[in-house]
Amino acid sequence: MNCKNCGTPLTEGAHFCHECGAKVVTKRITFKAMLTDMFRNVIGLDNTYLRTLKAMFVSPQLVLTDYMNGVRKRYFPPFAFFTIGAALALFAFQQFTEDYIAISQGINESQFEVIDQAIEPDEQMNVDAVEQQLENAEEIQRTILRYFNFFSFLLLPIYGLMSFIVYRKPYNFGEHLVANAYMQGVTFLFTLVFFLLSLLIDPSLYMISMVFVMGYYTYAYGKWYQLSFGKSLVKLLLFIGVLIGFFLAIMIVSIVIGIVLGLTGVL
Repeated sequence: MNCKNCGTPLTEGAHFCHECGAKVVTKRITFKAMLTDMFRNVIGLDNTYLRTLKAMFVSPQLVLTDYMNGVRKRYFPPFAFFTIGAALALFAFQQFTEDYIAISQGINESQFEVIDQAIEPDEQMNVDAVEQQLENAEEIQRTILRYFNFFSFLLLPIYGLMSFIVYRKPYNFGEHLVANAYMQGVTFLFTLVFFLLSLLIDPSLYMISMVFVMGYYTYAYGKWYQLSFGKSLVKLLLFIGVLIGFFLAIMIVSIVIGIVLGLTGVL
């Protein structure tokens, strides 16, 4: 019998190919086998994803340090870990985006009515302007929720670069990218939980998830770099400052390019 992936001859009773490492499959695909694989590989209590998730909560420095030092089989791959977290969050967003928007819009409109009734008649708010702002905010929320995965993958290298700038040695940009993949794989679950709670309790809870995200980043990086609470807080503030500066620079460059293109008649 030969390996169906690379063609290497296999010994009788082999479970894996000694050349390419592929699993030897001799049975046909059945529904029962698919369910068994799903429970074993996806939600099984002994799989590496859940072990990695637990370790990222209890001792994130152990996961990151081990992985950087070449311990790979013990932990779930970082970018697959990131992708699973993003996919779980996206699934919930795709299912409940319109419910969240409807609840959020209803609360915003109620607040607008209260404020509008509390002020003097000659100082009445511009209803059309406020309604337009509400519509714009609603569309932004819908776009972010529906394209969550796209924005997540787009921001991952940016976060990796920012953390590399702030924390620097002894780790390089690639290693910070791996660390951010693991950390975001965890923070996506915070986002998911708070999003679901926001549907049941109050839409503002979804925004509060950012506090927990920043708190977890401070905790995980503090553990990884063995920083005191004070130094971790300073690094977090510096990270936020660098991130804000980065996006402001992008905005300024975009405005300048737009002006230049407009003056040259391209637009």
